Amino acid sequence: MRGLKYIIYPITFLTLMFLLSDIAFTIRNIILLVLASLGFGSAILKLYDLYK
Repeated sequence: MRGLKYIIYPITFLTLMFLLSDIAFTIRNIILLVLASLGFGSAILKLYDLYK
């Protein structure tokens, strides 16, 4: 059941992009920014744990 969301999310996302290319483009940029900041934060936390 958990792996299903990895199939559903991209399909919904692609449909959104197809239907509302301009809006979806900004949404995608926001999502990418959020994901990048989350990845950056977790990387910093991992480094912090290593140096503790």
